[in-house]
Amino acid sequence: MRDNAWPFSLVALALFFYLLSTLAWVHALRTVPLSVAFMFNSLAFIVVPVAGFMLFGEPIPRFFLPGITLIIAGIVLVAGW
Repeated sequence: MRDNAWPFSLVALALFFYLLSTLAWVHALRTVPLSVAFMFNSLAFIVVPVAGFMLFGEPIPRFFLPGITLIIAGIVLVAGW
């Protein structure tokens, strides 16, 4: 039973962070219009590959930089900054 404690702890930690992200999303929807809040979901397409690079050494493709630029430009345009 003790050998299985580590994977169970990771699953519990993942569920905890999922709960936190859900609560943050609900709070965001209460304070920001949906059209603006939903655009920030596209940041996942930037954060996840960068985190993969930083944590696991995964390469970031060359064509990724124009994509990052377009995502950020879209967020700036929609948010009205």
